Amino acid sequence: MRLHKIGIDDVLADLPEVIPVSTARPELVLSALGFEDRAPAVVADLSTLGTFENGQLCLIRYPTNAEDNEKHYDEFCSAVGGEDKIIPINYERHDFQAQLGEIINANCTENHSVVLDISTMSSYVFFPTFFCLMEQDIDLHIAYCEAASYGPSKEEWEGVAARADEERELLVQSFENAEFQSHGIDVVYPYAPCYEYSSANRPTLVVAVPNFNPIRMSAMVRKADELENAEFDLQHWVVGVPPDPANEWRVEAVKRTNNLGNTGSAHLHTASTFDYREMLRVLDGIWTDNRYAGGFSIASLGSKLQQLGVAMFCRVHKETTLWLSEPVEFSGSGYSKGRGRSWSVALGSTPRLRELLDSYGSYEWPAVGAESNALSPDV
Repeated sequence: MRLHKIGIDDVLADLPEVIPVSTARPELVLSALGFEDRAPAVVADLSTLGTFENGQLCLIRYPTNAEDNEKHYDEFCSAVGGEDKIIPINYERHDFQAQLGEIINANCTENHSVVLDISTMSSYVFFPTFFCLMEQDIDLHIAYCEAASYGPSKEEWEGVAARADEERELLVQSFENAEFQSHGIDVVYPYAPCYEYSSANRPTLVVAVPNFNPIRMSAMVRKADELENAEFDLQHWVVGVPPDPANEWRVEAVKRTNNLGNTGSAHLHTASTFDYREMLRVLDGIWTDNRYAGGFSIASLGSKLQQLGVAMFCRVHKETTLWLSEPVEFSGSGYSKGRGRSWSVALGSTPRLRELLDSYGSYEWPAVGAESNALSPDV
């Protein structure tokens, strides 16, 4: 009987699908006080299921867009049944994860259900929150509400592109001036939640996951080049593919916005903006094809569910460094409008999820009527 090496297909086979929002009654819900119309949607949905009869809401406040964000505070209060059900936390980069850990330990018992609402959670808040929860022994559910529409609209994008052509400006600079999604860059920094290895002086491959903010994207890539010896010919791009056919135009628009017209097909990839498992598969494929090249970094401004796939990849491949950026301010009026359907990912037991993700690269005897025994990882 031959040993079986656990690969990405084995891991993906045990990861749950994205399904309509579940009827789970969590002990704790974590959400962000964002400015988008959909910000309180998941909490409102959970409220109708009786979640907050015994549960509480940890509400994360951003350091930006305070006035825009606060307009939804009363809706959160109404959904949970009063301000006394809300545990506030102000995001401060230097101690956010420590504060969050204290709140979770104080308000959630072992193996109880926790919902992480990522609907309006920026990447620099999502990643430390997710990895903090992954270290707890809980029953974890991811919740997400779609927007009715996303900015920029096709008409807005085409208008900027046309003006750029007329004025012979770089399209990248034109979209930064348009400020569809954010204004300026406050800070760019590496975040290595599972980091175990050092690439030393070897070159680093950077995987960029862009959106309609090319300046913020390029700032992260430049910083990786500066601090990690990133090389241009090792750069890969993963462009999101929306599930709604009406938004298919965004794929080519993101490519053009980020000046990817001359990027070869071997370095240009696509992944669903909805099925987080596809992002995990694509990233693992890039890693597998380039695993001897040196270090591995990701700069991601992808969709909320793509970020979940990125986070899982970082757990699977602990040599990965994430590059995060915080804007001076988000563009509250142009980000998204309305609310769509709510979805959930029942990740379940975090000890089991950790075991699944950490099993990648290990060996096991093929199971024949009994559980298989994993051996040490293949280095």
